[in-house]
Amino acid sequence: MMGIVALLKEKSVSKVRFSPNSLSLVFDGCKLRFKVVKKNTCMIGNWSRSKDELYYDDHFTDPVEVESICIHEAVEKYVSKTYGLTVQGGAHAVAQEVERKWFESKQRDWVGFNKNVTKVWKLHGSC
Repeated sequence: MMGIVALLKEKSVSKVRFSPNSLSLVFDGCKLRFKVVKKNTCMIGNWSRSKDELYYDDHFTDPVEVESICIHEAVEKYVSKTYGLTVQGGAHAVAQEVERKWFESKQRDWVGFNKNVTKVWKLHGSC
């Protein structure tokens, strides 16, 4: 029998609507909506523990990359809250797989994008 992480990794996002200030999508049969905030952060992306807000690092300017980061954060927040998964305990892995499928569906280079993510991560050092 498949574990919950494996089952969630099989799912995809749909009905994605993105603007510089908001993201809405459907995942796991649930409609999700978030405010999107660009800021200088020590992480590539993050999500508020108390509000429906997602954050992405201001080093990213490509709209598809920003949308991808926000989709990752939205899915990670959803599976953390809904299924009780910790980031290290599966939420990040689920979000990354769902994000990868979406990103590649846009005919974008996932490996190249991850190299850019690593570059930005290294810029932040140990902050």
